[in-house]
Amino acid sequence: MAETPFGHVLQWRLYLFAASCTSLAKHQARWSLDRETVDYIGTKLHMKLVTQLVESKFRQAHLLLYDELLFGMRDVALIEAWRLHNNLDVDDYGASWLTDERNREILAGTYDALLRQIKERADLRQVFVRLDPNGGVRLCPKAIAIYEAHVQEFLKRMLAPISVPSGPPLRSLELLSITYINTGARRRSVFLWEKMVMIYVRYSKSQEQTGEEKDNIKFLPPAVGNLLLTYLAFVLPYSSIPNCRVPLIVAYPLFISHVFTYLPSIPA
Repeated sequence: MAETPFGHVLQWRLYLFAASCTSLAKHQARWSLDRETVDYIGTKLHMKLVTQLVESKFRQAHLLLYDELLFGMRDVALIEAWRLHNNLDVDDYGASWLTDERNREILAGTYDALLRQIKERADLRQVFVRLDPNGGVRLCPKAIAIYEAHVQEFLKRMLAPISVPSGPPLRSLELLSITYINTGARRRSVFLWEKMVMIYVRYSKSQEQTGEEKDNIKFLPPAVGNLLLTYLAFVLPYSSIPNCRVPLIVAYPLFISHVFTYLPSIPA
């Protein structure tokens, strides 16, 4: 009977039933007939709200970057993908678009811009600089903690603009695997290609069933990609990351690694 069309139907029915019991989630999202609204466990979301969400999160991330992370500097030039160069094939440890010699002029001064602001502005020195009991100068731990909290808030707001417009959202394991420079074990995930920011990760959803990972490639909208590049250039420069691996949701401010170089020259 299995050789007949009806026999194949019965076999597939049994297979799909078994798969649905073991491989598929119990709670599935359901689309409305007009394909404009999705319903998940009683929560309904209209597609126009997705656009509003992305735009809102992008505006919030933009404000956080310029007002908080860059200390309100208004003369900061946006780091734009179309102006930059990137060798996609380079696999040297620590390499990325940040280390490409062709980008030297554009990136000049970005790696220590925040420390120079602290050194030159009295209002920032009052917030970040403290005298220690020995008469030396140190950074205020509370101010650093607040800055790091702003970093995390910026990254949270970047998740929707990065994930939603450019295709299927990244799964948590894929998101945590993102690196922006080469590490000893694997190549970077953030590239510049065709004048756009490209994020490349391995898609592992079907790995358990097929034993293989697939490429998951996302091209970011220009505004989103440029905001991410500006963040990486000013807040997370390559020279301040000791282990050369920075997931997008875990980050530390620029001045942590260079503080001992600058503190002696910063007035209290």
